[in-house]
Amino acid sequence: MKRISPRKKIRLIKRVRRIERSRSRRVTTSKIAHSSKIARLKVARLKFENQLSVVGIVEGVTKKVPRYGNRKVFEFPAQMDFEDNYNDTVSMLLKLRELEKFQFAKRPFYLEFEKLNSISPGALLVLAAELDCLYRLWSDSRKKPISADSDRWDAGITALFSDFGIFDLINAAPVIAYTYGESLRAVKFRRGETQDGSVADALIKDIVEVSEKAPSERARLYEGLGEALANTLDHAYPNPYVSYPSTRIKAWWAGAIYDETSNITHFMVYDRGIGLPARIPVRNHEWYSEIFKRLTGKQDEDAELIWAAIRSPRSGTMLDHRGEGLKQMAEVVDSHPGSDLRISSGQGLVSYFGADKKELKSLNAPFTGTLVEWRIKHG
Repeated sequence: MKRISPRKKIRLIKRVRRIERSRSRRVTTSKIAHSSKIARLKVARLKFENQLSVVGIVEGVTKKVPRYGNRKVFEFPAQMDFEDNYNDTVSMLLKLRELEKFQFAKRPFYLEFEKLNSISPGALLVLAAELDCLYRLWSDSRKKPISADSDRWDAGITALFSDFGIFDLINAAPVIAYTYGESLRAVKFRRGETQDGSVADALIKDIVEVSEKAPSERARLYEGLGEALANTLDHAYPNPYVSYPSTRIKAWWAGAIYDETSNITHFMVYDRGIGLPARIPVRNHEWYSEIFKRLTGKQDEDAELIWAAIRSPRSGTMLDHRGEGLKQMAEVVDSHPGSDLRISSGQGLVSYFGADKKELKSLNAPFTGTLVEWRIKHG
């Protein structure tokens, strides 16, 4: 056996100890990360359960469905609108999100839209986003795995779904004869995972072509849409972040609808992230508390957080972003009289009508992400 000199022996011992310390640190770090993930999962699950306790649970009924056999059927409400039917709308969207954790082959289901006869532009975009996530998760194993039929649907809903791109996500086809009825025109929604400024411009071009109505200050609207998309990817999905019960998908969805009756174009951007109020860094809470008291005289609720971010003299969202954020989005409304900006996030809803006129509302259950809506009034 070869003898080792005392000096080499000491170096060898030190090396072994360094390796052991490094291994111990990795194990400890892994345990801490795992423990932290479990804690965040518990918080996310509790939030989801609290939402359901307020808005209610959508129960599926097992029925024999033509063409599909026995399926668990989930019926959509007659009206989906975050203003007039918030609880039923959110409850249905949460059910779609919950379905993501099931494998399709083991949990066959069927979506019934027969009763649906009214849906707001914002609810339509969020519905498209939830269906899009289901489609993306399952389409590798089965083409259009979301089962539905449009034979008995409301004609206006069929037309709206067709143009907005819903039929690209479900195993159904629009009936031959359909009509919008009196007023609505839509363009296909967009989904993105990058800060592609061309998407905002393409969306504006498409809706202008359909409606033949161009915003009076198109450049300002383009900037506002661009900021909304950029803020989504910069701040809506922090790392680490646990999403429950849905899969964490770092993306945004955008869409546009023209209402001929009111001569208003709806532009919308949506994400499924943590929500705008939760994005504000802890270091800014003290500053915001002072803003709340000056602007509202109230405590720091979610609606006040959103409004303070819009009014902030600093970077619009107080998120160290390079641009003007929500402040710039609000300026789109200032340049289009009769228009408004609506932001739903957390348990807050802010409607801004220009010239510092606003309406703040506390939602009875947290929203399913962040939805930014512009209703642009054409002169």
